[in-house]
Amino acid sequence: MLYTDGNEWALYRNGERIGQLVRLTGLVTEDGAAAVTAQDAARLLELLRDFLHWAPVSPTNPRALAELLAPLCRLLHEEVQGVLHDPTSAIAERKM
Repeated sequence: MLYTDGNEWALYRNGERIGQLVRLTGLVTEDGAAAVTAQDAARLLELLRDFLHWAPVSPTNPRALAELLAPLCRLLHEEVQGVLHDPTSAIAERKM
């Protein structure tokens, strides 16, 4: 999974961060294209290549599948709970 806010980029597999966090030199919302130096671009390219060239390992039995999916389900559960408990979120507003 790629996790980013546009200024920081991280690659996660099985709930663990892979490699280094890529932090851009500037802020994309303020600096636009100038936020990305050549060094930033090279590090981001390496991270994206790692993401795109990943060869997933298929679970071999139901237990292995559950162990693979459990951390992802936990992460999604926490995110949904956070949104539902935020009174300013669009989902929480529709719930009422």
